[in-house]
Amino acid sequence: MKNVTVLLLAVLASMAVSSAKAAVAVGENILINGALETDQQDLPLGWSMERLGYDLAGGPDGIPCVTFKYSGGGTYYHREMKQSGIRLSSQGRYRISAWVRPRDGFCAQGFKLCISADGEKTSHGVTELPPVGRWTKVSNEFSFVKAKGDCHFTVSVSEFHGSLDIADLRLEALDEAAAAGAEKAKLSKYQSAPRI
Repeated sequence: MKNVTVLLLAVLASMAVSSAKAAVAVGENILINGALETDQQDLPLGWSMERLGYDLAGGPDGIPCVTFKYSGGGTYYHREMKQSGIRLSSQGRYRISAWVRPRDGFCAQGFKLCISADGEKTSHGVTELPPVGRWTKVSNEFSFVKAKGDCHFTVSVSEFHGSLDIADLRLEALDEAAAAGAEKAKLSKYQSAPRI
């Protein structure tokens, strides 16, 4: 009986691992921690970013947000936040979206909320900023052309001054074909380790 229990647990664990690598559901957020929550850290888990502000309840309806800010003289060259290791299908349609709020006289030469593939110069996403002062949901729907290799979800701002808040980042499959070929990024062993 003990051997049967061990075997059953091994099969269930194997199924859990394979389902973790399985396709995502239609409408599910493909990004890890698109809600930008933290787990006893200063910045959101699953994201690569430097010199960005974070507010646990500064987003619309009190959700977390990240802030690109520069208040010095002139403009700041470039800042970005990124999540790598995402897989998308070359079939079906996707939607990329986020809540965005430019404030404090924000202006920028370049803004991108986009998904791009390794070695590709083209990207899909949003490049237009909403009006200064209020939270606005921005989004774009697209078909992804390149299926091989990893993709990167990036928010980048260049030549900017003032503050730009970003919240609730999402990348969703809009149909079964897109969902079947999509995989979330994998967290590093350090990021996925339990914390006390």
